[in-house]
Amino acid sequence: MRVRQPLSRLFARRQSDWEKAIGEVLSLRQEGRLDEALPVAEKALQIARTAHHQESEEVACSLDQLAYLKIAQGDLSGAEPLLKSSLNIWENNPALYNTEAAEAHHWLGEVYWMTGRMEKAAEHLQSALEIKEKLGGEPTPELAQAYESLGQVSQHLSRNDDARRYFQKSIAAFNKVFGPNNLQGVGAQEYLASVFRMSGDYNRAERLLEENLKILRENLGDLHPDLMSALGQLGQLLLEQGKYAEAEPVFQEVCGITRAVFGPRHVNYAGGLGNLVDIHRATGNFGEAEKAARNILEILEDNYAHPHREIINAAENLASIYASQGRYSEAEPHFRHALADLVQLTGEKHPDYLRSLINFADLLNALNQLDEADRLFTQAALLTEQVMGRNHVQCATIALRQCHLALSRGQYEPAEHFYLKALHILEKHLGPHHPDVVGLMRQIVEFYENIGKNSDARRLTDRITQVQSRN
Repeated sequence: MRVRQPLSRLFARRQSDWEKAIGEVLSLRQEGRLDEALPVAEKALQIARTAHHQESEEVACSLDQLAYLKIAQGDLSGAEPLLKSSLNIWENNPALYNTEAAEAHHWLGEVYWMTGRMEKAAEHLQSALEIKEKLGGEPTPELAQAYESLGQVSQHLSRNDDARRYFQKSIAAFNKVFGPNNLQGVGAQEYLASVFRMSGDYNRAERLLEENLKILRENLGDLHPDLMSALGQLGQLLLEQGKYAEAEPVFQEVCGITRAVFGPRHVNYAGGLGNLVDIHRATGNFGEAEKAARNILEILEDNYAHPHREIINAAENLASIYASQGRYSEAEPHFRHALADLVQLTGEKHPDYLRSLINFADLLNALNQLDEADRLFTQAALLTEQVMGRNHVQCATIALRQCHLALSRGQYEPAEHFYLKALHILEKHLGPHHPDVVGLMRQIVEFYENIGKNSDARRLTDRITQVQSRN
């Protein structure tokens, strides 16, 4: 006859099984074997719920471990209810409200952050931080990271004073744990520099980024990809201030590192060249800008198949360099190819396609290819009305282009139509007293006078006088 096992022994065995399962989960996580860890974590949760009451520490820990794995695999909707359940357990058991609860708050905050719910993210990250601060003790890497995460969310919420404070605390904690010039605090320093940059304090932002470069060089050498990123941020900051002479050697170094690490035909090298194109254009060095832009286009065409967004952007950029020098015939084939690729990629009713269509029509107008320019402006006008509505400001912009094209061909009746269409739209959006509206009225008065419609000119002049008398 089989002897029934005492209940206490069954629970003891179950407890041992749970510890074994959780231990295996942690081991697999550490080894990066997340797919294998997931079913083991589900098993651990099942064991915990069978062997312990539903509000137990074991159930909460199992929920957390399963949630972390789901987050790592991108299953945020699956992780969220698990973390909420674990937090409910921690909060109902004050004796258990410890670092594990802080981690659950932290990761739930991360889930909210990654799904764009910033207010909720800030709330949970703040709760995690308060628990960790309340527990006291020496700063830990986890505490430093908690400050950094809350700083990032605060920055997203435009709470820049809070963001600055949290980033500064994060840097201090990282320095306390790892010593000065540590790599772990580089991220927080970058974020702090961005806060200063947004507030216009370029000097402090520049000093922080230069300090980061020094740390990265000391720890990683002169050819590490992280160094490229830091150099790029410093270069962009210098560009924003118009410090082109200082920015150019920074971006030259970025290109040198990218070329050495990835090779001269890699897309990352093309990205580095793009910054040099911006500098050369800003300083009027069109020869160097053209050379770099052509190189970028060739690299991208070697790496990607048509149609591709990066190729389209590079082709339009090269075309705009030609156009800015009045070399319209050289710009035309690049604009044409970019437009053909873009319509395949986005369709006719995408804002990017409409923008490119208008730009190409402008180029054709400059080339005196007036029939095709007229056709494209008409197409752009119809598509814009369908996508954005008949009274959208962009419809006024296109109408003015159509007006100028009609004037260049001596077509005064359609020119008048387009002038009045643009005036109607701008009055609707800006009001009759806006300087742009009054300025357009003056243009139309001059147009009427030039074609002998003097009564219309006087009528519109009277309107301008009435508007100005009310200002």
